Amino acid sequence: MLNRIRLISILLLVFGSVLVGCSNNACKQINLPVMSKLPNNPSLESVVYYGLGDAALQNQDFQNALPLLQLAEKFDPNSILIKQDMVETYWSIARSQNSAPTDMLKYGEDIISKGQYNEQILGIMADAYVLQKEPRKAIDVIAYLVKHKPSGMNYFRLFILNAKYLNKIKKDLLDGALQRAGDNEYLLLAIGDVYSQLDPMRAEAVFNKAYITFKDDLSFKALSNYYIRQNQKTKLINTLRKNIKSLNENQLQMYIELLYQTNQWKEIIANKDHLLAEGNSMVLRYLFAASQQEKDIDLMILAFDKIKIEADITADDKGSLALTIGDAYLQKNDSILAAQYFAQVSNYRILLGYVANKILIGNSLDSKSSLLTTLELLNSYGYSKELQAFMIANTQYLLDDSNAAINSIQTIPDSYFSENNMIPEAAQIYLAAGNDSLKALQLLDLRKEKTPSTNTLMGQFYMFAQKDSIAERYFDKEYVSNPTPDSLFFRYAATLADRHKRLNEEEELLDKAITLYPNNTEFLNWYGYFLVMQNKELEKAEKLIRKAVEIDSTNGFFWDSLAWLLYMKGSYQEAMEAMKIPIQSRTKNSVISYHLGEITYKLNQLKDAKAHFKQAITVNDDQQAVKNSQKALANYTW
Repeated sequence: MLNRIRLISILLLVFGSVLVGCSNNACKQINLPVMSKLPNNPSLESVVYYGLGDAALQNQDFQNALPLLQLAEKFDPNSILIKQDMVETYWSIARSQNSAPTDMLKYGEDIISKGQYNEQILGIMADAYVLQKEPRKAIDVIAYLVKHKPSGMNYFRLFILNAKYLNKIKKDLLDGALQRAGDNEYLLLAIGDVYSQLDPMRAEAVFNKAYITFKDDLSFKALSNYYIRQNQKTKLINTLRKNIKSLNENQLQMYIELLYQTNQWKEIIANKDHLLAEGNSMVLRYLFAASQQEKDIDLMILAFDKIKIEADITADDKGSLALTIGDAYLQKNDSILAAQYFAQVSNYRILLGYVANKILIGNSLDSKSSLLTTLELLNSYGYSKELQAFMIANTQYLLDDSNAAINSIQTIPDSYFSENNMIPEAAQIYLAAGNDSLKALQLLDLRKEKTPSTNTLMGQFYMFAQKDSIAERYFDKEYVSNPTPDSLFFRYAATLADRHKRLNEEEELLDKAITLYPNNTEFLNWYGYFLVMQNKELEKAEKLIRKAVEIDSTNGFFWDSLAWLLYMKGSYQEAMEAMKIPIQSRTKNSVISYHLGEITYKLNQLKDAKAHFKQAITVNDDQQAVKNSQKALANYTW
């Protein structure tokens, strides 16, 4: 165990290597006398004490190991094995206490001066010399081992030491390490990692050799990381394709994920039998998605039947997949089969969102009629009559058939909405379809949980209905009557103020929002970006945005806000660094693309800048960002 830990610590030298020269002190050398060959005189006492000491060392009980080994050495002063354990114990004590290995070096140099050492002792001494900033001594020790014990590890260590401390890249040493690596997987992969910087083609051969030899996750990860860094996904796919039947679960998942990323739907489907038999939940989801792309409903169902029995699938995930199959049948005008799968969506809000999207994207009248017909069949496949009526009422409202919507929703008792936490949705239909504010208020007053407040929800409903003046009255009522409005209130009230360019009101609302909800990242980012866009209080803005980023470091929009702030301060390179997360997430957003255009233009990356401005115009989800991008393309010097 200790040897394996030492091996890994040696290999880690690769990843932290910085090429620096050595100081005068660090360039001191060490003389290595010829190894003595003294006769061992083991006695019963030395054997007993050594056995106890070695057992303590293996159990990492270093404090007890040391005196026991010292007694063993007393009875057998010529045993190199005892001295090796002594050196390891001294070294372990120093590392566990995070202290200098002074005692070890004193003891080690003493026995080395007498020629009482072996390869393991010299190896540990080299580690200690590096720690003590005496790399020249470490180099001498490892060079001696390369000469007398020419193993792959010794060649590799000497290569690393020369590169790190003497600025000498001795490729012959690296080649020697590779020739002697044998079946040492850790060493082989470390050598490959160094070659990836010096000789990528050689690195590729090394990683492939390791993968073919070991076929484990360690070698697979090294190979896949190499190909991905080199932007050679096709080579990785081809490598995995040759051995698909022997891939383990993680490897199979990456293979299918790569195929999906490169739009190779047919290739995924070609392996359907193997994937259905061996694939985990993620693999099966990729198979499902590929079959959706290829409009293969039967395969979608086969994959779904396997996925829905997986332990890690949630009810909402299961419902979303069933909804996808139902949609495929609906596109074929098969309302009966569509209804069977829609009925498997236990979370009605998922189905509500689907219906709204289906109507808003402008489907034909026949398609909308088919959708209503499908919803009217839900009760036949398990949906309650009340929930079916609600789904129909919501759909009729979205289809601008307000009278039918009110007739449908009036068949549902208020108690059903209360028992199933559906009051806000029901109130919105009464308000939007029937303009019945009294009924909406009556329903909202039935709620057991009063957050969000009734005023907030009424204001929200009227905002959605584009009746801003009425919405504003409810928001004003809430702001005056409640010293601590809920977070939803601030979201919608500030949005309304922004919509009508009432900047002072928006700022006041955001300032109070972060006072009441200091860790709400939405408000922190919003307020910070608001100040940036007003080009005022930039220090305050930076504190707000950086706090949002600190709380949620994966949110690309927060990083975009920070990048734009840095741009406004003239820190263009820092702004580009802040854009890493938005770039990696590949978020298609006109504002982000416009900001990237401006930042890259300032960095004189004109080709990228032009591409970003064009992307902002193509995405077209923010009118101002589009106008700014068009202006930049027309007026900037290209």
